[in-house]
Amino acid sequence: MNKRIDYIDTAKGIAIIAVVLSHAVTNSSNALEIDHPVLLNWLSFFNVSTFFFINGFLYNEKCIESPLKAILKKLRAYYIPFISYNLFFLLFQNLFVKAQFINSTNYINSVKSFLLALIQVLFGKMQPMTGPMWFLRALILISVLYILVDSFSARVFNGTYRYIINGIVAIALLELLHAGYAPAVFNFPTACDSFILFYLGVLYRRFNINDMLKKYCYIFGSISLLVSLVIANTIMVGIYGNLNSTLDLLSMIISIVFVISISQFKLISNLNVLKLFGKSSLEIMALHFLAFKPISYLFIKIYNLDNSYLAHTPVVKLSMPDIWPALYTISGMLLPVAFYVIKTKVKGRKQI
Repeated sequence: MNKRIDYIDTAKGIAIIAVVLSHAVTNSSNALEIDHPVLLNWLSFFNVSTFFFINGFLYNEKCIESPLKAILKKLRAYYIPFISYNLFFLLFQNLFVKAQFINSTNYINSVKSFLLALIQVLFGKMQPMTGPMWFLRALILISVLYILVDSFSARVFNGTYRYIINGIVAIALLELLHAGYAPAVFNFPTACDSFILFYLGVLYRRFNINDMLKKYCYIFGSISLLVSLVIANTIMVGIYGNLNSTLDLLSMIISIVFVISISQFKLISNLNVLKLFGKSSLEIMALHFLAFKPISYLFIKIYNLDNSYLAHTPVVKLSMPDIWPALYTISGMLLPVAFYVIKTKVKGRKQI
């Protein structure tokens, strides 16, 4: 069993809080009309991109020894959780419709409809409350593609040239996306866009860049925070999308430096709760939309709204006081973490 790296778990904990908070403040279908657009813009720089970077950091370069075996291992690690959580939501979909968690149009009224939905899940379709699971679909593509590219470049080229070729592929995928040739299936455009973040994670570990960053983590953390906030406040890169692809990528890299740096601040690195959040990030990613529903229900009752607002995803699409995004975030974090803790304890007992 691989030994866990504390600052990586902490960084994942920070990133998953950013993911949940991003969704907690998305109280409008139009990102520019939400109550806190600058906050969402800043969070978008590093919330999911940090996970792509970390998965590159954790890439085992021995994968090239047996690419097929490595690909099958990645599929087990990412595809099975994707299917498992989507099957859970599919099985209880009619119950969620009756509870008004999702719209009535999602009601499954026949065995044929259920079997069709089941096949679609097996081929990667997400259920109404599993929107954040797009990350796993993109990660499957990125991991498989990187293993294939790395296996080729490591066999044909020696030493540093291997990483140069991998970098050229990363840039080529970005160009493929920006030229409009990336097929819009199974999050392939996202894979093209984020492959370079995975690649940078590989480089970060391979060339021991963290040795320097850890030594000057307070300086890097402070500067990267300041720069990322300035960009988020002046140019809506994350909200508008590819307004400027170079600036978009630069903003993400600077913000990832911020996350990795502060995860090694002594005060923050000693917070076991962040490590727990990092370890349970998959459960949080999969379940926080569902964990938002009790807060939506409370909001609806307090403000005497129609129950149809409960079907709004991820949160009620109305302007709200700042206390509500905070409550959404707390619920979105703690309920999935409780599930993770219980699941881990049950699994531990079975192994005894």
